[in-house]
Amino acid sequence: MHADYILSLCSQRIFLMKRLRDQGLSVKYIHTVFQAIIVSHILYAVPAWRCFLSKELSGRIDAFLKRCCRYGFASEIEHVDILFDRACVDLFHKIRCSEHCLHDILPLVINQCYDMRNRPHLYVLPQ
Repeated sequence: MHADYILSLCSQRIFLMKRLRDQGLSVKYIHTVFQAIIVSHILYAVPAWRCFLSKELSGRIDAFLKRCCRYGFASEIEHVDILFDRACVDLFHKIRCSEHCLHDILPLVINQCYDMRNRPHLYVLPQ
């Protein structure tokens, strides 16, 4: 499965991260490299395959991220659900920009003239 492959790839990159740390790279840059070569691979195509992620695989990704934090590659323990939710919200906010290539697939914007609870968007929801 895709998640197994991503976890094995990220585990291999832990070796690179350890070498960089042993060579004296500062903690600030270790965190940046961790985000660039490990977290970005975990978050790649999250909106497409997140719903197929089992609790077991989610637990394995969480355990991997905890191990990375223990090694000092991350400043805090990131849970996979929080990472995935943040990635989906970021994608939605980027799509709302009119210059984004996926903006055209959004539903029409409605003008809400009655006062009800606030929604995070003004788009017409599918029936």
